Amino acid sequence: MNIEEKRKVKREYMTLWRSKNRERYNAWAKEYHHKRKHLWESKTRGYRLKSVYHITEEDFQNMTDSQNGVCKICGCSPNEHGKNKMSKVLHIDHDHATGKIRGLLCSRCNGALGWYEKCKDGIKSYLN
Repeated sequence: MNIEEKRKVKREYMTLWRSKNRERYNAWAKEYHHKRKHLWESKTRGYRLKSVYHITEEDFQNMTDSQNGVCKICGCSPNEHGKNKMSKVLHIDHDHATGKIRGLLCSRCNGALGWYEKCKDGIKSYLN
């Protein structure tokens, strides 16, 4: 039996085992994930900062420090809005056309700015 056939047999066995032991497997997977979450969280964030925004964790921290940890538009701390995880951090605002980073925003300002940029012409015509 070659390697590919062995992998296929093992995959089929594990699929069958998981279907018969669904609760046991789910409990194990949840515990496994919880114990090891810290190992990949920081790597994922660093990778995203580098690949999407072309900055390092240190650059992000310097931007946060230069803004005194508050939103560049409203001046509020990110903890003042909402209860979920994403509303408690400053978001990187960037120009989608050029990729240039404009600053760090709270979740409300980031969402409002995104909405405004999509509806800019309609808002301007309404106000005139």
